[in-house]
Amino acid sequence: MPLGLLLAAGVMLILTYVLGDAAVSAWGWRVAFLLSLVLVVIGLFFRFKFGETLEYIEARKTVMQIENPVAAVFTKYWKELLVGILLAGAAGAVFYYGNTFLPNIASALKLVDAPTRFLAIVLFAVFDLLGIIASGFVAEKVGNVVPITLGIILFIIGALLINQALSNVPMFFAVAILTGLAHGIVYTPEAAFLAELFPTLVRTTDVSSAYQIGNTVFAGTAPYVMTVIMGVDRLLAGVYLAILATLGLVGVLTYALRVKK
Repeated sequence: MPLGLLLAAGVMLILTYVLGDAAVSAWGWRVAFLLSLVLVVIGLFFRFKFGETLEYIEARKTVMQIENPVAAVFTKYWKELLVGILLAGAAGAVFYYGNTFLPNIASALKLVDAPTRFLAIVLFAVFDLLGIIASGFVAEKVGNVVPITLGIILFIIGALLINQALSNVPMFFAVAILTGLAHGIVYTPEAAFLAELFPTLVRTTDVSSAYQIGNTVFAGTAPYVMTVIMGVDRLLAGVYLAILATLGLVGVLTYALRVKK
């Protein structure tokens, strides 16, 4: 995800410098769109190149296959699904907040110009990638819950700094970097944590359900809800995001405590 974002923002930044903001808005964005077809081909190559995991193959040999995994997730594993939805929603919300909402609102408020906006997105992606790498090493040592907790706490801080981020350029860059790092720290253990929630034979369906519902219902709507709330008060928009993050953290910690018992 961060590599794709880095490439996309980097291409848009270069096009903006070369063509100018007006040309990019009028037709230049189509160049970036066509270049993205290369990534589609690469993605399809890896999807068809790699098969199922050994764990899944072994489970199919020894465990009776579940006829309707979609029904199972909503009836038998609904508690785990809820935890997954809250976590995916929180992680997705920080992603959209740092690289979409903040840059676009800052641009609309005339705080930054187009090149500065894309530069902030590039920085978000760079620190997102650094967070992913670092978090992977940490999760291997101490488990998934610790880095998820740390990342969400950083996200809450970034969300509550929304007023400062939209008031001066240095803080705008600082919050973009902070939220990129926070997302990266959460993103690596998020996948492993979601996988641990569900049995092997329903894992693909259940993880996908949690991820898609969380990102659609909570993360995807967050920028729209925040835009409405900002009409009342900027800080309240940040508080809304902080609440989403807190719900995700509560879900993770509640599940972790239940497993320990």
